[in-house]
Amino acid sequence: MSRWIVLAFCAMLLNGTVLTIQKLLPVRFTNQFLALVFVVGGLICWSLVVALKRPLRLGHFALGAITGVVSYIGNVFLIRSLSVAEASVVLPIVFGTSMVVVTLVSAVGFKEKLTPRGICAVIVGIASVVILSRS
Repeated sequence: MSRWIVLAFCAMLLNGTVLTIQKLLPVRFTNQFLALVFVVGGLICWSLVVALKRPLRLGHFALGAITGVVSYIGNVFLIRSLSVAEASVVLPIVFGTSMVVVTLVSAVGFKEKLTPRGICAVIVGIASVVILSRS
């Protein structure tokens, strides 16, 4: 089994665990818990890098920190959105938008080739977000 499949499975499992624990906590502790989870996750990643004796440059650290901060902010907005709107509206918009953003960043930032099928998927994703936001 490929290593990336194992890592992807672990990421999904840990994300689900965090979301489940977060639902059990009182609302007033949501931001603190989320911040704690991101800090602990960062420390675990740093520990793995040190344990595996991988080279680490300042750019790697900066990219990891920026990604963590952006992800934290996105999660905070998701939680706040769920407190003011229905999950049936919020979740498709959030996940549809993130799919479009990731696709566009990979195409523009990393010069990934978009196939006609990928372009159609982005267009359908954008259309679905627009339709859901109007309902």
